[in-house]
Formats: sequence, structure tokens, C-alpha cells
Amino acid sequence: MHKTFRSLKNPQYRLWAIGAFISNIGTWLQRTAQDWLVISQLSDGNATAVGIVVALQFAPQFLFLPLIGWAADYFDRRKLLIATQSLRGLLALVQAIMILNGHLELWHMYIFAFLLGCFTAFDTPARHAFVADLVDDKDMQNAVSLNSISFNSARMIGPAIAGFLILIMGAGWVFALNAASFIPILVIMYVIKAQPTSSSSEGLPHTNTIPNNHHATHKTTFFDGFHYIRQRPDMTIAIVMFFLRHVRT
Repeated sequence: MHKTFRSLKNPQYRLWAIGAFISNIGTWLQRTAQDWLVISQLSDGNATAVGIVVALQFAPQFLFLPLIGWAADYFDRRKLLIATQSLRGLLALVQAIMILNGHLELWHMYIFAFLLGCFTAFDTPARHAFVADLVDDKDMQNAVSLNSISFNSARMIGPAIAGFLILIMGAGWVFALNAASFIPILVIMYVIKAQPTSSSSEGLPHTNTIPNNHHATHKTTFFDGFHYIRQRPDMTIAIVMFFLRHVRT
């Protein structure tokens, strides 16, 4: 059993895992409240409106596909995550205030969904890659597995809690709780001392960097992912299936 959770022995990864789990639960709280709000209050039961919100939320991951992975490699991941997590928390807070004041309309939700998708698009690859800055190579696979367990656990817990909270508090306060859920992860991001695997002379400054020569060819690597995927039909199918699975959920 101790081997299953061995990466948690690393105090920095342990802190990160706790903060990420809280944030993931908050995210699923909001996603559930968002869909309920759109279909029950903003659109008079129009399921198409929910589909549009979901599409707008995931579209940026494809619109910015050439940029998001490159950004996670090129910039200081810790600072990039602080920025994206802060923006996601601020966005949830603005939505909460508008809902509680009765000012949120459907077109507002479309805009917020797209903005959230933009922030999340840059947050997700940086968050996954950040694990490499926290654990040794021998614990990498275990840490990635625990990240997946954490995400999927939050995916089950969040909606269940959201349904109860919407009933007793209302959707606005659920959005507010999601905004508050970003506080622990932001505090943790300032506390932990990661070892970024890349540095940039043009981007954000780094501390405790590990020398890396890949920036000399960053214009080439910008499109390397496309070239690689084009040569791998199996990965193309996997990416399409991944997209369909997330749109469905």
C-alpha cells in the first residue's frame, strides 16, 4: 500500500496534491451549478444553450493548441499556474457576485464560459507538467497516477456536493465556493519551491532553474507536436476520443 502513495512522501508534492484536490472539487461544483443555472434559470430548459456553454468552454483548448503546450515548456510553470489559477478564481468570483445580484444573463454565461476555457487551456498542460518539477523521475509515474485519481475522485464528489448545495444555498454561493477553493492552491504555489525544467530569456524570470537548451530551437518545437501527431494516426484517434469524452461530460 505504501508503494501506491509513495510520491506523497515528497512534502512539496503532498502540498500540491492537497491543493489541487480542493481546487478540482471546486471546479466540479461550479460546472454542475453552471449547467443547472443555464438550463433551469437562464434558458427556460433549453438544452442547446447548455451545449453551447460546454462547447465554448472547451473550444479554446483547440483554438490555442499550438500555444498551450509551448507555453507550459517555455515559461516558468509555477508563475504560469499562479496566473491561470488566479484568473479562474477571479472569474468564478465575478460570476458569483452577478448571480447573487440577479444580473447574470445567458449571454454573460457564454462569455464567461469562453474566458474560462481560455484560462483552463493554458492551465491544464502546465499543471500536468508541473508534477515533473516536484518529484523525482522514479516517482513520476506514481505522481501522475495519483493526479488522475484525484481528478476523477473530485469528478464524482463535486457534482454530488453541488446538488445538495444548490438546493440549500443557491447556485451563486456554489460559484463563490469555487472561487474560495482557489485560495489553498495559490497559497501552496507560493510556498513550494519547484525546480522548473525550462527557462526563458524572453519570458518570465526563473529561480532554481535546471539548464536546458531547448529554447534555442523554440520556433521549431512550436510545431513539433503537430508534425508528430500527423505521423501517428493512433494518437490522432486518441485525441479525438479524448475530446468527445470531455464534451459528453
